[in-house]
Amino acid sequence: MKDNNNKDEEKLKEELKKLIAKEKAKKERFYFFFMYGLHPNFSLHILLTIIINITLFSVIQGLTNFAHISSYGVYFLAIILFTFLEIIIKALITKLLATYKMYSLGSVDILLVLLLFTLIVVVLPEAMRFNHFWQLLLFVLLFLILRFFVNYYVRVFFYKVR
Repeated sequence: MKDNNNKDEEKLKEELKKLIAKEKAKKERFYFFFMYGLHPNFSLHILLTIIINITLFSVIQGLTNFAHISSYGVYFLAIILFTFLEIIIKALITKLLATYKMYSLGSVDILLVLLLFTLIVVVLPEAMRFNHFWQLLLFVLLFLILRFFVNYYVRVFFYKVR
């Protein structure tokens, strides 16, 4: 009789552990899509962001041909500088002004990327030169839209790998 009770208790404990693990996985999946970075390791997040930014800048430039690139070395330097500035400023905004960022529904991020991109174009004119402001604006909007989708699929990939 005691053996049956012990076996039943063990089965119940195992089932309870499985249920707890399932619920924990659901919570992790929910929070994973709202975390700041592309990867829990911050150095991998930076590397992924640089790779994605270089790829998307080049793809959008190839598709639209809005920017005139004089020097490719300065072009890659500008993208890397843009990426680091964006990561630092977004982290500060998220840390210090999180409530305003939530209330703005992402418009702070759009404005930040537009301002940083304009700053990079003005400071490093050899990197990219646009004929009109609307080309710059359209370039940044296309970049943000494509980056949203790429970041989403990178997060999905790393979540499934984990």
